[in-house]
Amino acid sequence: MKTPSFLQRLFFSPLLLVFWCAIFFVNPVKAFSEVSLEYQVKAVYLYKLLKFTNWEETNTSTEERFLTIGIFGDSPLIEGLSELKAKNPDFNPKIIRLDSVEKLPTLNVLFISESENFNQKKIIDALGGKPVLICGEEENFLENGGMINFLLQDGKVRFDINLRELKISGIKLSSRALRAANRVIK
Repeated sequence: MKTPSFLQRLFFSPLLLVFWCAIFFVNPVKAFSEVSLEYQVKAVYLYKLLKFTNWEETNTSTEERFLTIGIFGDSPLIEGLSELKAKNPDFNPKIIRLDSVEKLPTLNVLFISESENFNQKKIIDALGGKPVLICGEEENFLENGGMINFLLQDGKVRFDINLRELKISGIKLSSRALRAANRVIK
């Protein structure tokens, strides 16, 4: 009886056969999240910040009513929020992608992606002081009227808060959220 060669043993061993099938027939990339870690963290930060947000106009917190989160422009945050929503039954917002300033629906939160850097001032102005928590991810976002800016510093996601714009819109953040911020503009 002929002994199997090294290659035959390598390719036909039962354990290795399972391994080769997994490599060729199962897409291992699908096993991992398709959303980058940065946007997973931004989604979690946004979720946590919403727990500390109160819209003065309706005198309710986010936990007491239905949330609508709009994502303006191309951003992986929409997938990050969708993943978070699927994993957390307490978090059930309506998440919509927006691409037109003229058709802005009623929102609680608006996230302006960095793909809309040149339009962010126009988008913020289109809200006209409505009680919408406006979030973004661009260096000058707070100076252009944004309220919460997510940024990457030293490989970590941080957030800054523009307290002045929050007060103008009638939105309140708890002191816990303010203490967690990297920077607060008063």
